Amino acid sequence: MIAIMVAMDCEREAIEQILVNKKNVVSRNQTYTIGTIGNKEVIIATCGIGKVISAINTASILENYDIDLVINIGTAGGLYDGADIADVIVASKVTYHDFDLYSIDGIKPSFDNNYYTFVTERELIDLAYEVIKNDDYEVFIKPIVSGDAFVSSGERLTYIQKHFPEAYGCDMEACSIAHCCNEYNKKFLIIRSFSDIVTKKGNELDFNEYKFIASKRAAHFSKMIIEKLD
Repeated sequence: MIAIMVAMDCEREAIEQILVNKKNVVSRNQTYTIGTIGNKEVIIATCGIGKVISAINTASILENYDIDLVINIGTAGGLYDGADIADVIVASKVTYHDFDLYSIDGIKPSFDNNYYTFVTERELIDLAYEVIKNDDYEVFIKPIVSGDAFVSSGERLTYIQKHFPEAYGCDMEACSIAHCCNEYNKKFLIIRSFSDIVTKKGNELDFNEYKFIASKRAAHFSKMIIEKLD
């Protein structure tokens, strides 16, 4: 079974529309949608915003269902001036930008030094890239950092740029989802589209408009990737 974790209700609705033989299942405080895409059984859940709730919801699915792969699709802030709104990033690896033990161990945070850095399987990255590449937007295979803060500017952005200069995107759930998958020895694939570019001024897109573009794209990506899986 493949789990699709989404952040927004409109993303979930868009993906649910492409499911066949779908049904709702209530577990704990979550309502899951189960169905099929191609010949694969799929379960869809809303992961929630932030590290803790997304980890709880990911762990709950992994505890209660026989999951082979977790796909997390949503939005992210861009950290690279060469990117534009609606460009896509497939996470090559993820870590937490707000996990810092420097005052205890004297080790400066980085992708290489952090206790919790998780690398996506190359085979999944290559498949995702081949499926979603498009002339209408750029697709970056780059690292993402996650933390319990919406990064827009200022001190947190400066901190990320200093310690994680290779990061192209930031969000609030990708690493916690990957972290859960690692603990349960499950594969993960993180795909995000940029809702804003943090390092650029005046680049904001009306999110109420953007979320519907992102939702349709997320559903399309999910369907194509799942249909290509062995």
